[in-house]
Amino acid sequence: MATTSTTTIINPTAADNKEVKTYGGLSENAYVEFTPLAFNSFGSFMRLTNKQLSLMIKEHYKTVFHDLCGVYIAYTGNPNSPFTTEFYFSKNSLDIPEDEADHKIQNIKDLTVTDKNHTNLFYQKRALDMKLAGERFTINDETKVLLSDIMWGGRAANKPNNPKWDNYIQEIKAPVQQQALFHPTAFNVMVKVSGCFDLHKILQKILPKTMVTSTTVDENGKITNYLATSLYEVRFIRFTRNDPFMFILNIEQFDKNEVEKMALNENPAQRAINGIIYY
Repeated sequence: MATTSTTTIINPTAADNKEVKTYGGLSENAYVEFTPLAFNSFGSFMRLTNKQLSLMIKEHYKTVFHDLCGVYIAYTGNPNSPFTTEFYFSKNSLDIPEDEADHKIQNIKDLTVTDKNHTNLFYQKRALDMKLAGERFTINDETKVLLSDIMWGGRAANKPNNPKWDNYIQEIKAPVQQQALFHPTAFNVMVKVSGCFDLHKILQKILPKTMVTSTTVDENGKITNYLATSLYEVRFIRFTRNDPFMFILNIEQFDKNEVEKMALNENPAQRAINGIIYY
């Protein structure tokens, strides 16, 4: 990093209209002033809770998924994969509005009903087996296609017909929140998709793809921002005191190229050196 800087000695010879002592031509109030060097940043961070981040993800994907009812980010404590992202879907009784039909899809598939393309005895028997087993809902293939972009392995490793989806999808039954309006034994049927999402890929989808790394101001006052491609990392900070399901985290935004350069500079090829070393 360059260290070139202009230097000025400020030498006030009077203070409050009174003479001050001098030492070899400098007053006792003399001081050095440097022109600051440029500060080049390759990273910044945002502090928030897992609830806030979950709502951010839900807000974005709710514009695409008609049946999405919630997102939850859990902390696992595993240093290799500290976070688990969960998507929850539930059948939306409302139709997709006409003005949203071009960018929104339904997500729930009823396993106990055969569609017009699968009406033979095999599919009718499978639908009956699902009904008897108490398994009714899953997500459809269109939803799997759009989710595959944010999964470990990406789109190529998560085709809709891949048997791995059975490990990621779970039908769950949750008590109805408004008990006064429903029978005491009523419950909501939801489809949970988890254990497959790469949180870094989700952040790349919903957060800016570029970042400002430095800013200059010319003699005319014109401001110029320099941009770089940004990547994101997530750091667990601590659990909140009042909610065992909520914790604080940092989302770190950094310049991919500069971090790679820094890693090379900090970990150079080791070589034997004889003599005095100074910088």
